[in-house]
Amino acid sequence: NWDIQAIGTGLNVTANYTGKRLVEMQVGRTYEVTSIDPFATLDLSISKKITRYGRLFIRIHNLFDKKDVYDEYNLDGTKIFGGFDINL
Repeated sequence: NWDIQAIGTGLNVTANYTGKRLVEMQVGRTYEVTSIDPFATLDLSISKKITRYGRLFIRIHNLFDKKDVYDEYNLDGTKIFGGFDINL
């Protein structure tokens, strides 16, 4: 996290890594243990203070568009959010 107070701007970069793991998958009537490759994602957010209590922000989750990971149901590619935060 970087907060540049002189210009009221914040920057946050988050790296996420999930290593190789084993899962049990059904193949016909039996189950087999197989491995799933590791993967990494990068998230980025930028905010700008516009009032004493409020900031505008934009967040980009999964910047490099990772998707189709077997056991990650919430990893659907890049998502972009924007809004206004109020801190009272």
